[in-house]
Amino acid sequence: MYQLIEVDQNTPAWLDWRKNGIGASDAPAVLGVSPYTKPQKLWAIKVGMDVDKPVNKYIMDKGHDFETRIRAKYEFESEGNWPSVCMQSVEFPYLRASLDGWNGKNIIEIKMVGAKMFASDDIPPHHYAQFQHQMMVSDAEDMTEIYGLIDEFNELKDKKRLVVRDEKFIDAMFHKEVEFWKMVTDKEWR
Repeated sequence: MYQLIEVDQNTPAWLDWRKNGIGASDAPAVLGVSPYTKPQKLWAIKVGMDVDKPVNKYIMDKGHDFETRIRAKYEFESEGNWPSVCMQSVEFPYLRASLDGWNGKNIIEIKMVGAKMFASDDIPPHHYAQFQHQMMVSDAEDMTEIYGLIDEFNELKDKKRLVVRDEKFIDAMFHKEVEFWKMVTDKEWR
């Protein structure tokens, strides 16, 4: 069971909320499958012993533009409203998710990727962990990943795929995340 959190994404309040829990983008690091952050580095960030490296503003702006355009296209095609929302588990409030789109039952996750990943049909392990975390927190049975790129002519290229809930993966991830958060609250890496 989840509760919606009234916080606007990409604001200082949102960053603070994210720091005080395990979000979907943290799940790959907790599981050791992130190409960007190791588990101990994430732990150090969460306990305030280290800081997250700043994101390249150009890349961040390009990603936000892509997400805005893709969401608008998807809302038009699906004739639905898919606002971004933040939520957390009621029982384990440190388990959190910032969803790119939510209609009250289903999730859309929008990913801007490079040409090589766009050409592949495989879901990268760090994306898979993020998706399963989102479904765990939201209680969703499946979700739609929309991934793509903006080509050299500023045109959107996108693909969609259904990602289904994987209970075995979620169970193992949940236990690792509970263990990780205990290390955060204890301020002790083990």
